[in-house]
Amino acid sequence: MAEQKETTFSSDAILALLVDTISEAVIVYDSNFTIRIFNTAAQELFGIKAADIIGERFSLDRTGEERWKSLSPIMYSSLAPTTVHLSEAGVYPQVIKIVSENPHREFLVSTNHSSESVGGVRGFVKVIKDITREASLVQSKSDFITIAAHQLRTPATAVAW
Repeated sequence: MAEQKETTFSSDAILALLVDTISEAVIVYDSNFTIRIFNTAAQELFGIKAADIIGERFSLDRTGEERWKSLSPIMYSSLAPTTVHLSEAGVYPQVIKIVSENPHREFLVSTNHSSESVGGVRGFVKVIKDITREASLVQSKSDFITIAAHQLRTPATAVAW
């Protein structure tokens, strides 16, 4: 009979596995903005490989680099052309709608922080959802209703029989 090995996972491995299965982009970073976790959805959304960013310090001076261009307004919302704060200042989680241009994209970003330091390091978690398609559908619906309402208010021309 074959001997079965018992596999044990560290809590970090379990956390990484769980985060990687989430369909929204997840970025975990410490108080120095060093990226600790960058899940598969984040890699697909921003076109950045985890191997290229994990362990990197995402400081403001790096936001001008072309390879970080898509991620910069997410990490530093003040760099985004348009932001809408959906939660009270200073209350976590912070929820912000970020709109970027060229190309036009809309994101819902929820940022939470660890209330305690783990191993002496305080951390932050950003969960990012690309809502560009949903926002486009809402705008199309609004445009349709506006046009329909206008057409209904316009008097019909007399039909000659």
